[in-house]
Amino acid sequence: MYHYKKGVQFVKKGREKEAIEQFRIAIQKDETLKEAYFDLGEIFMRNELYDESERIFKVLVEL
Repeated sequence: MYHYKKGVQFVKKGREKEAIEQFRIAIQKDETLKEAYFDLGEIFMRNELYDESERIFKVLVEL
């Protein structure tokens, strides 16, 4: 949960690259952390990385 919370802080500061890294680490540590998948998918969508966003949201739906 530490890395997820760190990612949220990075998002609030507009540092999405760092947030992506933290959300990915959070997911590696806990593959069921829905919040991390959701926030990661949102970042990808905002940055028009639709394929990545779709992949992440598909995983989220399966959880």
